[in-house]
Amino acid sequence: MKKSLVFIGLILQLAVTTIGCGIVDARGAKGDSGAIGAPGVDGRDGVDGVDGTDGLPGRDGRDGLDSIIEVIDPCGNATSKVDEVLLRLSTGELLVLFADNSSGKNPRLAIIESGTYVTTDGTNCVFTVDSDGQVSF
Repeated sequence: MKKSLVFIGLILQLAVTTIGCGIVDARGAKGDSGAIGAPGVDGRDGVDGVDGTDGLPGRDGRDGLDSIIEVIDPCGNATSKVDEVLLRLSTGELLVLFADNSSGKNPRLAIIESGTYVTTDGTNCVFTVDSDGQVSF
């Protein structure tokens, strides 16, 4: 038992002496770095912040060049049918949806000129558009 205490004391003395001589680290040379590890998992999103104050209102936009200014129902309202109407645009033109028959075969939009027309909604309404774009029936 006395020999082992002396041996431990000798090791402590050697360690103190080594540190006292300026040798701080008695390890060997540094080895190569290891491979890069896999990326970590993204953390959770944080809590949303408080809403900021509203900005100033913007300016009103300009009216479109072809905005609808009037809906014209030639020959009046036909409640028992899907009633066709004419749309007067801000340019004064009349926009209509024509079809080949009352079932809506081959529908197409068209701007109509002055002349006499018949609706295709089954009411067979005859109406006239004069050179000023006025509709009569």
